[in-house]
Amino acid sequence: MMRYIKGIDISNNNASIDFDKITEDKIEYVYMKATEGKTFQDSRLEEFYNSCKRSGLKVGAYHFLVSTSSPEAQAENFYRKVKGYEWDMIPMLDIESEFDELCNYIINFVNAFKELSSLQLGIYSYTGFLSNIEEIKSTIKDYPFWEANYNNDPWNLPLNFFTNRIGHQYTENGDISGVSGKCDVNLFTEGVLLKNNMYSGTWINENDKWWYKHNDGTFTKDDWEFINGKWYFFDAQGWMIHEWVGGLGMEKLKLIKVISGLLVLASVSVLNPIEIYATETEGNSVQSTDTIVNNVGSELKVNSGKESEASLNNKNTVSVTGIMLNESSAIINQGDTLKLKETVLPSNADNKKVTWKSSNTDVARVSSSGEVKGISQGTTTITCTANDGSGRSGTCKVTVYYSYYNKIGLLNKDGSAIELYSDENYNSNSIVSEAKNKRTYYAKASSDNISVNIKRLDEKYIKVFRVTSYSDIGEVRKAKLVDNDNIVLDPGTTTLIIRVYNNKPDSSIKYEDDSNILNEYEVKLNK
Repeated sequence: MMRYIKGIDISNNNASIDFDKITEDKIEYVYMKATEGKTFQDSRLEEFYNSCKRSGLKVGAYHFLVSTSSPEAQAENFYRKVKGYEWDMIPMLDIESEFDELCNYIINFVNAFKELSSLQLGIYSYTGFLSNIEEIKSTIKDYPFWEANYNNDPWNLPLNFFTNRIGHQYTENGDISGVSGKCDVNLFTEGVLLKNNMYSGTWINENDKWWYKHNDGTFTKDDWEFINGKWYFFDAQGWMIHEWVGGLGMEKLKLIKVISGLLVLASVSVLNPIEIYATETEGNSVQSTDTIVNNVGSELKVNSGKESEASLNNKNTVSVTGIMLNESSAIINQGDTLKLKETVLPSNADNKKVTWKSSNTDVARVSSSGEVKGISQGTTTITCTANDGSGRSGTCKVTVYYSYYNKIGLLNKDGSAIELYSDENYNSNSIVSEAKNKRTYYAKASSDNISVNIKRLDEKYIKVFRVTSYSDIGEVRKAKLVDNDNIVLDPGTTTLIIRVYNNKPDSSIKYEDDSNILNEYEVKLNK
């Protein structure tokens, strides 16, 4: 009999979640939003991931496909966000927004993701949407399929062209212990689990060079990969970065660590002295050798043509092999701060101290603890470098925006001001005086129609959109341009998107052109 496992899916739109408590409702699986488009990365992913792992929950990630950026760029955004985590479930491509060239976008995203990762990709969509992608059914029909359908009981679903249905999202209004508010609830099969993750495969030696072949035939290029408890770096052709030559007793040597692209070997059990040599794949020969005797008190010093002297004793000293940051790119406002967190690899490195640096301190500065502060509009690269002499580093591209229109004025029909809150509970200590780019705010109106006024025009262009529909996961998908001076509110909640454009949108410059949008605010109004 098929076993079904209960799960939820979440994003930054969800309020507080007690992950220990959700297990009381037999929740075992949690999917979380990772990315959308080419730049958006969910700010709560790391928080959700760590909490789930501590609570013993299995985790997976998804990407929301949009039309405003290329599918290849979106696939890269998704891969770079999820690659530093150990996932239990298949990564999912969320397809529920209709636009021109949708089918080509799906195929190109899938192909681009295959180039980046060996992980099996799955597809999420809802029953009524499948007619929009039927023309590519022969290409995607065998992909793991997670189906949203709120009209049927769990797993009482109609047949469709997908052959491998692994999940049913049967409600968007679930009540789950530990979750504040309603949430999506699903039943999954064990087919959603990663059977062959990106690290499963076989080491291949060709002409004294090593590469790692994944079980699906792919291999990692120009990137790090975690294999059997260790991190390895592969060059642009997929070769592990090393080359080695050894003396007597080579069969009794083992890899201790890599320094600056060098494979360093040390004896584990020798009765006779062994002379150790090493070379680099880039052609820089090591300028010294050393001899290890009986594995006691000996030190191997390695020099290359492009690095200062580094030393390795044969008592398993562990150098840094890589640094991963929690963000590869980020957008902040002038005056705002961003906390970058580094993960030093391997976890047992002897010296985990790092140094932070900004390539342009006029744009943003970074503290010794990784806190970035926006200074002026522009782009800079924040680099985190290991202090152990290995030269390993991680980077994050930071773009700083100046909030041209940071004073949003909401007015009731009688002209009275409407307070703006950062908290959906309208706490008095969360009243907003200056809005920040890419943020959501909350307000309460006393009239059926209102007006929006944004101060500090600076000859830029402002448009207000009234949201008319949402995706099944509660995110904005369609909105209608409205008159700033006469906005009729819906019963309950009306959501407005306020955008500031650098150039006036017209027939040649689209409202959705990312490069033309300077600032964007979302305001949820109740009356």
